[in-house]
Amino acid sequence: MKFESLPQGVRLAVEAAQEKKAAGITVLDLTAAGAFTEYFVVCTGFSTPQVQAIARKSKRSSTKS
Repeated sequence: MKFESLPQGVRLAVEAAQEKKAAGITVLDLTAAGAFTEYFVVCTGFSTPQVQAIARKSKRSSTKS
């Protein structure tokens, strides 16, 4: 799946994770699974403060869309 084809909120969450130096950023497309959400953004942080910063920034960015 191409980054450009993702919904804006998902792209913003990915960009926010990149800004906070997250590693292994992966987007899971769950649209066909009938799940409670359409996409999951999964990534890795290397410390508790970094993970918290990634979560805060991603949440703020995706809710602005």
